[in-house]
Amino acid sequence: MAHYSRRYYKRYNYRRHSMKTHRKRSPKSTPEFYLVLILVFGVGLHYLGVSTEQIVQLLFIVISVAFFFYLLIRSFVNDWFDFHSMFRAWKTRNLKDVDEMSGIQFERYIAQMLRRHNFTDVQITEYYDYGVDIIARKNGMIWGIQTKRYSNPVKADAVRQVYSALKHYKCDRGMVITNNTFTNPAKKLAEENHIILIDRYMLAKKITGGDK
Repeated sequence: MAHYSRRYYKRYNYRRHSMKTHRKRSPKSTPEFYLVLILVFGVGLHYLGVSTEQIVQLLFIVISVAFFFYLLIRSFVNDWFDFHSMFRAWKTRNLKDVDEMSGIQFERYIAQMLRRHNFTDVQITEYYDYGVDIIARKNGMIWGIQTKRYSNPVKADAVRQVYSALKHYKCDRGMVITNNTFTNPAKKLAEENHIILIDRYMLAKKITGGDK
């Protein structure tokens, strides 16, 4: 497993920020593109012998219909995301008590949950750990697990900590479990280093027994 320095991650995040800042808009996403498209459409109709009045009427109808479908689709998409957010909030309603736990209580709670999900030899590490809070075994594989009872999204540091601690604890795979969510850099780093992330929604499913 490769080890990445703090300087590498600062440079990596700077490049990602620079790419987002200087990313150019697609020509198809600009108003000028659609204006030129309408003009070309109108000129084409004119050369086909359609009168100017008919072209204006046709363009008015086309633009009106397109605008109507745009509003309809946008309303549907917004309603879907609102419903999806409400559904996720409803599914995670049973984490209210978890949100009020201390860090140590959350570790013990996760240890009990792992035992219910057929993990064996579940052990909580020493108080001053090296990036792994719980060590557990399942299907012949030793897991190093870090728990994060946070009120804010978990950043990439948590992924780096558990990854660098796997060798120290002689673990095969790493996992980070939180009652919150993960930032995009944390997700990216976890994917590159094969670290499993369990966010708030996935944790709620595991607590209720819906995800083995």
